[in-house]
Amino acid sequence: MKILLLIEGTYPWYRGGVSEWVYQYLKNLPAFRFTVVQIATDEFQGLDPAKALYPLTPNIEKFVRISPPVFAGVKEAYLQQWFSSISQKLSEAGDDFDLIHVTNTGFAGWLASQLSALHKVPLLLTEHAIYWKEVEMGAVALECGYKIPEHSSQKKSVVSAFQEFATITYQAADQIVSVSASNLPFQK
Repeated sequence: MKILLLIEGTYPWYRGGVSEWVYQYLKNLPAFRFTVVQIATDEFQGLDPAKALYPLTPNIEKFVRISPPVFAGVKEAYLQQWFSSISQKLSEAGDDFDLIHVTNTGFAGWLASQLSALHKVPLLLTEHAIYWKEVEMGAVALECGYKIPEHSSQKKSVVSAFQEFATITYQAADQIVSVSASNLPFQK
């Protein structure tokens, strides 16, 4: 089986829960082939995966990094502009997948929902963090390195955008797995 895994930041450079989960997931599915698409800010773009904290497992065929979108103007417009701007990088990942797996409903969730519909491939969501809730509770940055605006009206706009991304991802997902029972009320 060939899986497109969409993640934001963390693995393979940072030690922590999501990085460890991704590493164990990849390591313990040696018969599956993976293409990993990582959404990360520019500070991560030049890093060499071979020199990371976690090794890239032998079943990773491709590791592609893309930048997150820029929040500017109408949501649909900047998302489509982002999708167009990363199309070349996404083509490096290919399009021959049996499954798309995404680990959150943020930028990666929105992108996974688009790719699932475009390629008519099932989408699996294992939600590790509820981004809109984290922003609402005071997060200053996301796993991908995206910095949360400090101004309250801009922050409300980000919360609203991530709530919408979550809805889109939930609706597109063929299977949703919550990794924490405490997330269920927010997911529902």
